[in-house]
Amino acid sequence: MTKTRKPDSYWRDICLKYAQGQYHFSTGKRPGAKKWKKALEKIDACLLQSHSTKDLFGRSLRCSCGFHKSAIEKAHSEEWARQTIRYLSDCERHMKMATFVPTAAVYLPPPAFRPLPLAQWFETVHSNDILSHVDEMKGVITSTYGRILKMDSTKKITKKLAGGIGDSAAWMSNIGNEFGQVLNSVMTTGEGAGLEELCQGIVTRYKNAGQTEPEVVYVDRDCCSQSGVSSVAKLFHPWKSAVRLDSFHFMRRFNCGLTTEHHPLYGTFCGKLSSCIFEWDQEDVRRLKEAKRAEWKSSHSGHAPTEEQPPSAQGN
Repeated sequence: MTKTRKPDSYWRDICLKYAQGQYHFSTGKRPGAKKWKKALEKIDACLLQSHSTKDLFGRSLRCSCGFHKSAIEKAHSEEWARQTIRYLSDCERHMKMATFVPTAAVYLPPPAFRPLPLAQWFETVHSNDILSHVDEMKGVITSTYGRILKMDSTKKITKKLAGGIGDSAAWMSNIGNEFGQVLNSVMTTGEGAGLEELCQGIVTRYKNAGQTEPEVVYVDRDCCSQSGVSSVAKLFHPWKSAVRLDSFHFMRRFNCGLTTEHHPLYGTFCGKLSSCIFEWDQEDVRRLKEAKRAEWKSSHSGHAPTEEQPPSAQGN
């Protein structure tokens, strides 16, 4: 019994729900006993509390607090009990319906409860399942192409690295297509390192698959050169694709002339600048309006929106 006059069973159930994300503590409602305070600290420090079962490199995360494992075992036992009750209920119903049958039906007892295997067993089964699909996954990953490529580098991903590899990389460079799919990535200790292998790997992939080279490659820097051939174009040799500065970093070049980004008209300036670069495709706008009108008709018994209807109903 804690100082709040709550039994240990109550706080154990609360911790299980908290580990599953089904319970949130309001201000001042956490347990006062050191035992359960320490338990909550373990849950917060557990890697599985982020509701992710894999780390950045696809390795399985293990529960260090014990409550996530307990939650799984509880769910397993509840599901077994639920299925057992359903089976016995069906047997009883069948027995009542078969009253006038001369031969009595024989019902097997429900399967006995079996505890969950160890975590190592689950990891082995999961690893074997992944290994059985390695060729398929490689084929899917290396069969991604695009006619417009975008190369960019970031530090955000490398900051998520933890443990012994926490300081092993400082930059992550990616090459994606016009659909937002990532074709290839590389982690390096400095910006610009490993880009030649990254780009030549994409060139080789296109060549082996018989794909035509992309029309344009967008970058965040080094798109131009006084000698006539940019350094990015050399990375994708022998492609003749155009190399252009992407629109976001093009707009950032104008922002460098501003004194602050906290000015009340900064958002308006960027919006106007964006409208000077982009324009609405009228064919896409027409299709969007038709889709919105069709959606309105399907939800209003086939009646088309009138001029008095709001613009959203008319597809404007």
